[in-house]
Amino acid sequence: MSVGILISFHYFRTDPLEERLAAFDRKPLVFADSGAFSAANIGSEITIADYSAWLTEHAGVIDMAATLDVIGDPKATAKNTTALEKRGHEVVPVFHVGSPWPELKRIVKTHKLVALGGMVPHARSAGPQLRRWLTYAVGIADDAGARCHAFGITVPTIISRLPLFSCDSTTWKSSARYGDLFLWDDVRGWVTLPRDKKERRIDEMRLMRSYGLDPGPSVKKSYGIGNRDEMDAAWMAVAVAHVRFARWFHDRFAPVEVAGLPPGPHTFLSCVPNHIPRFVVPLFNKECAA
Repeated sequence: MSVGILISFHYFRTDPLEERLAAFDRKPLVFADSGAFSAANIGSEITIADYSAWLTEHAGVIDMAATLDVIGDPKATAKNTTALEKRGHEVVPVFHVGSPWPELKRIVKTHKLVALGGMVPHARSAGPQLRRWLTYAVGIADDAGARCHAFGITVPTIISRLPLFSCDSTTWKSSARYGDLFLWDDVRGWVTLPRDKKERRIDEMRLMRSYGLDPGPSVKKSYGIGNRDEMDAAWMAVAVAHVRFARWFHDRFAPVEVAGLPPGPHTFLSCVPNHIPRFVVPLFNKECAA
């Protein structure tokens, strides 16, 4: 299966993770992240000791875990990686946009998987530049026999020529929240259907029907706004779209191998606890069982 879930310590620190995962017909691949950026945005702090304790507590169900990274400070990120490894955790180091290239060359000498972060703010405004940056980073890793995970990027024009081991997306849980639809087509890639573009949605009725959406109500400007059933239908459609993207991505490059993990590429859906029973379990049990 090429689809997994990305969870963060920030959101799951007190959550009964094992109980959540027991609801799946087949346990998904689980990638853990510290969530330090989200925590910092609300004035919270994540410590090495707390993150380490959480990783230890859930070691039986976490398949991959990112280091406690510090955006804009590669030295602090490296220090945290070393601290977690001394505590017995095999964490994935993180290299950010703007960090010096010698740091990535140092990382890939001792790690077979590295996560590339800090790309989301540049994905739309600087697509060609980001594609060049990502291509160069993946090339450095490849020369050392390492593989890469791309945080927050599922844009085909950026990743479609790169043999990434994995990537992840938060788009599936954000676009439908505002009434927009973000659907995948194997030929055209991502098709964006804004809430206020009725004509655009009418033109894409066939695609919408392939996701189980009723084109009648879904062309309304008010679709999904204040209506729980409509919102859930839109949210699930976007989630299914990411499963279809994951299959396309996996079929394009498989196998991409990292020792000790199932061959990729993998796509991870970024989750918060309440999304798992509401959307992710039904989605995975129906779409990802094979």
